[in-house]
Order: sequence, then structure tokens, then C-alpha cells
Amino acid sequence: MDTQKHIWQYAIPNEIEKVSIRQNWATALDSNYFKVVVLVTIIVSGAIATFLPYYFSFIQARAGMYITDPVLQLLTPIDVSVFIFSLLYICASICLGFLVHFPKFLLKGAWAYCILTCLRMIVMLFVPLEAPKEMIYLVDPILSLIVYQEVTVTKDLFFSGHTATMAILAFGVPNKFLKAFFVFGTMIMAGLLLKQHVHYTVDVLVAPFFAYVAWKLAEKIEEKVFGEISTVNSEN
Repeated sequence: MDTQKHIWQYAIPNEIEKVSIRQNWATALDSNYFKVVVLVTIIVSGAIATFLPYYFSFIQARAGMYITDPVLQLLTPIDVSVFIFSLLYICASICLGFLVHFPKFLLKGAWAYCILTCLRMIVMLFVPLEAPKEMIYLVDPILSLIVYQEVTVTKDLFFSGHTATMAILAFGVPNKFLKAFFVFGTMIMAGLLLKQHVHYTVDVLVAPFFAYVAWKLAEKIEEKVFGEISTVNSEN
């Protein structure tokens, strides 16, 4: 078996130095089925991104409830926004830089994030919360332009999107060192969010669970979608 022709299917991390990004993507895009799946993924992601500002406007406008949180009561809130976003976007960039070598893994990661976003919207719909009273507002320099736009959102609480995103990185990267690094980063992210009183403790505790569910659902989709084309280019 020619590893260079099949690496995109099996995404073996220790082969990353033996093949180039161009070779992997060229092999992947030899499959018209793969190209269709990529197009569908882009369309779905775009639809979710378009809908989110309207959804968050609804979430922000409705009344919620406060939670008595003994952990937050022990923490004096300070603004650690710079550390939160530095951690998030540095880790996301590292993960993307690794996964770009493996088209199929990158695609599965995109599915997992879309599923995670949908799960978060569903859960928030049934768990209306008010922001912690001593919350220091967190302004995301990227999502504020794409998702939140003109809306100041403080009620997107249960569950924590930042913590869940870090957890998705840990589940998604097929490299033990990076996986351990992202797990540690997830714990740091949870602590920073609590220190700024951006979330309640329960918001960050349950976030990795939902990330795990999203990743497992993405794996099921992968089995259904790519199971039928596991032998693509096998004769070349």
C-alpha cells in the first residue's frame, strides 16, 4: 500500500513528515464524493453562522434565573480576557496547523464543531440563565464580528462554548502530546472563565461532556459517510 496515496484515509499522525499537505489534499480531492462532502460541510457551517446572531438575540432578550455558586463566591473577579483569547486562538491555530495535513480529520473536526454548536443552542433553549452578578464582560475579538455582531450577549451560559471548544481540540487531534496539551488547556480555560465570572461552575464542568458527545456523533457520521468509499484510489 502506498502511504502517500492513502494517508488521507487513515490519518496516521506519525506519517506527517513523510507526506506533504499538497499530496494529502490532492489524493483526497481525487474523490468526487469527498468534494461533495466538503461542499455540504461548508454550506451547513455557513447556515449555522448566519442563524446564530438571531438566536443569540432571542437568548439575550428573555428572562433567566440566577444560580447560587459557592465557587464564584470564593473568587474575586478580575479581567483575564487577554489570557482567555490568547489560549483559545493559539491552541486552535496549533490544532488547525496539525490537522490541515489530514483532510479527513480536519473535516471530522468541522462536523464535531457544528454538532457542538447545535447542541449548545438546544441546551441553552431549555436552560435560561442570567449572567453571574459580578461578571466582567468578555468580548471575543473574532466572534463578536461574526456571531454576536451588534448584540451584547451575556446569557449564552449553559454550557460554556470556550471550554467545550478547547475540549473538542483535545478529542480531535490525533497526537498524544497535543491531546495532553489541549486537555491541560481546557482546565486552564475553565479556571480563567470562572475567575472572570463569565460562567457558573456547572457551565464549565459539563462542557467537556457535550464536546465528547459531539465528537462521538462526528465519528458516527464519518463511519456512514466514508465507510462506503474506504477503498477510493486503492487500485492506483
